[in-house]
Amino acid sequence: ILSESQRLINMSTNILLLGKLENQEVISDKVNFSLDEEIRQSILMLCEEWSAKDIEIIPELEEIEYYGNPDVLKHVWLNIIGNAIKYTGENGRIEVTLKNIQKDEEIELKISDNGIGMDSATTERIFEKFYQGDSSRSNSGNGLGLAMVKRITELCGGRIKVRSEKGKGTDFYVYLPY
Repeated sequence: ILSESQRLINMSTNILLLGKLENQEVISDKVNFSLDEEIRQSILMLCEEWSAKDIEIIPELEEIEYYGNPDVLKHVWLNIIGNAIKYTGENGRIEVTLKNIQKDEEIELKISDNGIGMDSATTERIFEKFYQGDSSRSNSGNGLGLAMVKRITELCGGRIKVRSEKGKGTDFYVYLPY
């Protein structure tokens, strides 16, 4: 009862947040903050999950000061890294790379795992609301996280892409204007 109640709370919160994001045209409450430190903090927030599976997390984060809303962007980092942890097996590996790729014009965050991967049919639909590619884990999510990630990225003027191969892992790329 407790776990089902928590799942319903999470789903309700995500539905409300996604609805709010869909009706927004801009992100407000922007400040200058350390993007690399924000991502590092997100990795630490998920420590219990990756430690339990003995997953090696390898952060390679350039120091980047970013102008945006750290609270909104935290949803992006937690969701993508959380999914990488969820779909990576015991003793797996996740690399988190942040770099300025176009001389102070664009930032790239790449999150790579050596988990179960996805087929092309799944990667084509992964950002749709309520879509869950792995039905065996449908009780551990609600199919809203990546839809939120995409919307937040778009509101920031960025884009997101995914590259994956079944049985070989997944790479998520988030590009944000600098």
